[in-house]
Amino acid sequence: MKRNLLLVFCLFVLAGCAAPAPALVLGDAWDYQLTTADLPAGWALTDQTLQTAVDLSRPPDVDPAAPVVTDTVPAGSLHNVEQLYTARYTPPEDSDYVDFTLQILLYRTVADAQAGMDIESPGADWERVDASAVGEQSQVWRYTPPDIDVDQGLYRVDFRYRNAVGSVTMFGSADVLPGPDEPLRYAQRVADKLKAGAEPAALRDLLKAGLPDLRARLLGQTQLAALDPALGERWIISDQYLGGWTLNSDFSEGARATLNQLGRIAGYQLYMVKPVNAEEFDQVAGSALFQQISAYRQASAAPRGLRAMIGLPGAAELSSPPSVGESSRAWSQVMTSADGASIAVTEISFVVGRYVATVQLQSPPLSAEADRQAALADNLALARALAQALADNLAE
Repeated sequence: MKRNLLLVFCLFVLAGCAAPAPALVLGDAWDYQLTTADLPAGWALTDQTLQTAVDLSRPPDVDPAAPVVTDTVPAGSLHNVEQLYTARYTPPEDSDYVDFTLQILLYRTVADAQAGMDIESPGADWERVDASAVGEQSQVWRYTPPDIDVDQGLYRVDFRYRNAVGSVTMFGSADVLPGPDEPLRYAQRVADKLKAGAEPAALRDLLKAGLPDLRARLLGQTQLAALDPALGERWIISDQYLGGWTLNSDFSEGARATLNQLGRIAGYQLYMVKPVNAEEFDQVAGSALFQQISAYRQASAAPRGLRAMIGLPGAAELSSPPSVGESSRAWSQVMTSADGASIAVTEISFVVGRYVATVQLQSPPLSAEADRQAALADNLALARALAQALADNLAE
């Protein structure tokens, strides 16, 4: 589903021996997606969705805003799935290809992935096809509908590497898909990415420095459900701005030099949204939350990292910021979005030990009758509670 966030965010702008292969795939599922560079010219990524273990545990008939599990994934194969990422790619116009989808499931353990793979099945009218192996375990399927005289090719390749299970499905005419070779190539490409990037470089650097996986310290859906009294259980990860690691090399030359001087190791950022009904789920017109954590080699450098942040563009810094962590800075203002809506936005950045973290909270669009100052005060109060909870996570 295509989504357009109103979120006004800014991460921050600044004035020898080969390691053994990790036992698990430790990146996020979307880290291993096929990009347009992996596909022929003219193909485009037109849709992507993400579901976490929390999302998958919600009955869709209870929550109208909850994502719906794709019917190509048997419910039994979702046991202990941590992330389910799905991407759809659209071919050029007048192409003999019709559809191309990729699914990546990250399980808690290798045994869970093996069990999920063993019961993976596209359903009726699919038959197994002998083909070359992909990853550590694979199976290839061909769709053979009964009583339909159509010259078509529809193939699916399921494969596993460690605790990750991927699935590539391609549909087109028999001229372009006479067999499973092409989907097998794409499946192998994803498997290669899983193997090569099983341990993200940023995570490896953090672990070498004696620091934990930053993702485990971010506010998750369970915490947000407890902290946000206004339908806090509806928070989900944005599938338009999926989270990601931030290396110093991702920044401009000047900023990179400053970060290296301060001893910043790496960071992680995450975007979340809170749709409270089906319409907001489709349009992402509800609340939005941005979190980031940056880790430094020395705690003495973190306050300087905080001072270097510019905060919320276009907003005045609060002279008396909420007290969070060891020191903090904050910005809070009613702003106008690109489509003319008024929204309350609050950003709080703070230091805890070797970390500099940020919480930026955006309200839903304010009605013309809304009391803007009251809405801003409410937004600031919730942002402060979220920032304090994140600080507590970092202090553990």
